[in-house]
Amino acid sequence: MDSADRPDELDRMLGIDLNDPLQRHARELVANDTEYQRALVHIRRHRGLSREEVAERMGVGVGAVRAFERGDADLAMSTLRRYALAVGANVQTIVSWRADLDPLLRSGKGGSSMSDRHRKDEDTSDDEQQTADDDE
Repeated sequence: MDSADRPDELDRMLGIDLNDPLQRHARELVANDTEYQRALVHIRRHRGLSREEVAERMGVGVGAVRAFERGDADLAMSTLRRYALAVGANVQTIVSWRADLDPLLRSGKGGSSMSDRHRKDEDTSDDEQQTADDDE
């Protein structure tokens, strides 16, 4: 059983149920992001690059590099790519179909990893985009 399979204290505090396939999948996706970040930091250290050098190459302050390396912020793909470029790494992302989740996604059953507030924000954004599209 790897760490993505074991509930931790934060999972319990947030009410994450790893028996729920959608919540389990959401946690696996986060674990993938964490692994990208760890591997890139390992490459930086192996190459003997300082955070200051990486920050300069990325065009950001050293605080942003520290935050990236600590995992303090949501990992944006553009940041991941810029960090990889700065340390001379390659990042490959594989997107695959999860057929085992189809029944849950179609039925609306299973726990949701999105809060109602987040859904409302997305609905509002969709409405605003539709209005913008209609205006063109």
